[in-house]
Amino acid sequence: MQTSEREKIVAFQNAILNTAKGEAPEKSKTQIFVNILNEFTIWHLKILDLMKNPKEWFESQKLPIPKSITYTISDVIYDAFPDLKDQTALLNYVCNDLARMGLLDAVSSSSLRTMMTVDGALANRITPFGEEFMNFVTFKK
Repeated sequence: MQTSEREKIVAFQNAILNTAKGEAPEKSKTQIFVNILNEFTIWHLKILDLMKNPKEWFESQKLPIPKSITYTISDVIYDAFPDLKDQTALLNYVCNDLARMGLLDAVSSSSLRTMMTVDGALANRITPFGEEFMNFVTFKK
């Protein structure tokens, strides 16, 4: 089993545990979230987790928070996941998927490369629907 497969299996296990604890969303949303999770790659989950709170994510990974004057959302993602640096098409696809499903706000292939302040690039980009999804696939003891 590859690491990425294991991470996705953990997300499914968390969804089951949260459902068993009675902490799942209503039935229709639960079904939608399971379908989304089934369709996602591990990159979808990683990028969504990062975009929930990029500053907190960098701190939790013990990575330096960028200090440039200007920055882009794609810079944030590349700093977090260097493996994606030469995979622009993959990054565009994943971010467009997340936005299309209503999980990420204001992120498209063109906005990924829009210059902004570091604080702007590190802003939360997850929607309330995306927050519900992340709570569903994350187990809190």
